[in-house]
Amino acid sequence: MDFGLDKFFGELLKEHWWLWMLFIVGFVFLRLFLEEILPFLKKQLEDKLRFKFSSKFRENRELLKWLQSLHYTEFEEYVAEVFRRLGYRSEPIGKIGDHGLDIKIEKDGVTAYVQCKRYGDSHKVGEPEVRNFLGALTHEYVQGTGYFVTTSSFTMEAIQFARGEQIELVNGPRLIEYIRMAEKNGFSTKVETDVSSKTCPECGCELVRKEGRYGSFLGCGNYPKCKYTKSIE
Repeated sequence: MDFGLDKFFGELLKEHWWLWMLFIVGFVFLRLFLEEILPFLKKQLEDKLRFKFSSKFRENRELLKWLQSLHYTEFEEYVAEVFRRLGYRSEPIGKIGDHGLDIKIEKDGVTAYVQCKRYGDSHKVGEPEVRNFLGALTHEYVQGTGYFVTTSSFTMEAIQFARGEQIELVNGPRLIEYIRMAEKNGFSTKVETDVSSKTCPECGCELVRKEGRYGSFLGCGNYPKCKYTKSIE
């Protein structure tokens, strides 16, 4: 008997409707998995692997140089993980911008914030930056202690300004102490080799490969503020 296409598919749908339902449900689930679940799982795995390495540090100075070589967003995520291992609920917020506050932390019901500055040794955090941090904390009506974390150090004016305020200044050596305490709770990371070749010795910013008249060279990513260059051997 000769059936038309419409009648043929009508009979097929009528007799095998459950196959069509299974196909539709499978398609919806596959799309949800590819667009939502898979990217989420990938992000979770990347965050976990970022801070889970087996190598141990040879010395604190090497660790500090590695921290200075990180991208600023990586440094914020790293510091957030350190606070997390120290018992805080920690969430990086710098990416969305919140008056210069980079990390939101909470412990025992008290909320506070962390400011992160990944600088080289020669760049000290001054009193204006600490003052701006205090202003941001005041704007958010923060009751807990705010932490200003840097891989370098603070000027004397910044230290004097912070005295009496609900701010803890965390310089490079102090940050290392925090990391060592976090290590006791299972936190570890890895120092990459030859960090000095990737970090500007003048300002601590990342060196990037550039092309010039006489070939390739490494230049400071903070150019034109910093004009440091290094030849590629």
